[in-house]
Amino acid sequence: MLKEYTCKGCGEKFEAHDWRKRKYCSKRCKGLYDKSGQFKNGYKWNPKQEEKRVSKLRENHVGMLGKQHTEETKKLMSESSKKPYNYIDGGYRGKIPTDECSLCGESRKRTIIHHKDKNRKNNDISNLQAVCNKCHSKIHRGK
Repeated sequence: MLKEYTCKGCGEKFEAHDWRKRKYCSKRCKGLYDKSGQFKNGYKWNPKQEEKRVSKLRENHVGMLGKQHTEETKKLMSESSKKPYNYIDGGYRGKIPTDECSLCGESRKRTIIHHKDKNRKNNDISNLQAVCNKCHSKIHRGK
């Protein structure tokens, strides 16, 4: 159901769904007139300051939003990104056979680790099984 609102920025009337409770007619108005956060504290946009900030981000090619990290920290982050997403407690993926799906027996598909009791913190070998994506979705959808 559409409801009529008045933009807090430009004062124009606009319609929006009532569940959204919008205050501004567009993202542009919100950006121009919203004085929350850093703008509430008197921050003014400065092109020279912005260029300085962007150049710092570009210097740190790892990304990390301009933060300076030690070489040791960068190495640890790099190593952790190479581990599979389900690497918990030393990597249970290597402790159970994953060459084929334990339900359908398909060996050509990518297998993932499923927790039988659906508790991701319970990493006992008896609670884990390797399944393909198709079987895993069937398990969680109850088919």
